[in-house]
Amino acid sequence: MIVGGGSAGCVLANRLTEDADVEVCLLEAGPPDRSPLIHIPAGLLALHHHKTLNWNYVTRPQPHAGNRPIDIPRGRALGGSSSINGLVYMRGHRADYDDWAAAGNPGWSYAEVLPYFKKSEHNEDFGENDYHGTGGPLHVARLKRYNPLVDAFFAATDSLQLPRTDDNNGARQEGMCARQLTWKNGVRQSAATAYLKPARSRPNLTVMSGCLVDRVTVENGRATGVELAGAPSTWEKKGPRAFGARREVILSAGAIASPLILQRSGIGDGQLLARHGIAVVRDLPAVGRNFHDHFAYMSKYFATDATSYGVSLRSLPRLMWNAVEYAFARRGVLASNILEVGGFVRTDPGLTRPDIQLTFFPAKVGPPHRMLTFGHGFALIATLMRPKARGTVAISGPGAGDPPDIDFKMFAEEDDLEGLLRGVKLARRVLEAPAFAR
Repeated sequence: MIVGGGSAGCVLANRLTEDADVEVCLLEAGPPDRSPLIHIPAGLLALHHHKTLNWNYVTRPQPHAGNRPIDIPRGRALGGSSSINGLVYMRGHRADYDDWAAAGNPGWSYAEVLPYFKKSEHNEDFGENDYHGTGGPLHVARLKRYNPLVDAFFAATDSLQLPRTDDNNGARQEGMCARQLTWKNGVRQSAATAYLKPARSRPNLTVMSGCLVDRVTVENGRATGVELAGAPSTWEKKGPRAFGARREVILSAGAIASPLILQRSGIGDGQLLARHGIAVVRDLPAVGRNFHDHFAYMSKYFATDATSYGVSLRSLPRLMWNAVEYAFARRGVLASNILEVGGFVRTDPGLTRPDIQLTFFPAKVGPPHRMLTFGHGFALIATLMRPKARGTVAISGPGAGDPPDIDFKMFAEEDDLEGLLRGVKLARRVLEAPAFAR
């Protein structure tokens, strides 16, 4: 039994059911991935705060970030966050994997994981080489057409002597380049599309959506199944709310939902569980601890012309043509992930690997909860690659409907604030370069 039909769950369902003697039941809390917003790349603009396809998690107010709560979008559908993300195919820096191996995790060095990256991939740009593969289930390719502001971005980064690279996933991550996307013929390639869909016809796989898992049942120290928070939406109301597992329960509900399920199951910090009236099955204080994520800042600029993607009277004919073009040829702005180019930089020459990721957004960005708004402009996102802050994920009540208590401890470490500040200053220098003056 697999709990969670996201990126990990879809891959596991595919790989495990290759063995005909293994029966798999995949449980996903969200709906099937039928929405056109998922499959049209530009639909991601509407998914960032979607009421149905996004969990829309929010942290507790962050004292070191103006006491603001921080939004955490996470996918709530088959495919998980791979169904709502920016489609960017990005593996990370090879030294990060080597660090994991050096910390005592055998099998996680870059040299050891690289064959699996290549096996999973069908790369239309690079084909088969030292870093990429062909024939895998996940299609990867660059866009066929870019917004003209991309040329201004590269001219600006060149003028600041920021390096370029052909491939952020190749021999050198550092540098600016056109992004590789998880898409095929103008359509998103999520984990559900690439891995789960080919396995759906196998008789040893059952997929159930609308199944919000409340807890894992444990008997004599062994996981024996799960209980749902309510009747699954794919069943009648009188349908089963508990499922047994003959062999094992695999919890792959993501970095937020997985610890919440464990805690509701009585596995976690005993003091936290007792506070919410949950019987302690195993006192494991580490469950939900050491939570961290990237911090990012977006510098937004308005533009006086209509070169960027945007909604305006001047761009209306172009938008109408884009809709026709996508419907018949899967091309144009609707086939774009908008986050078309970017790269990695070291803001301090003494660093051994990039500490900031830059992501260029050739469109006017609206206020929070509105990714695209009327008018034109552009933005550059500076993202801190390795924050030192470590936070927590915890239940706020005993039920699956209780919102999670998430605390990033954002900027509690002074180095994080200083590091991101260096990235923001660099981003503003890029956008204020002569190449963007027009």
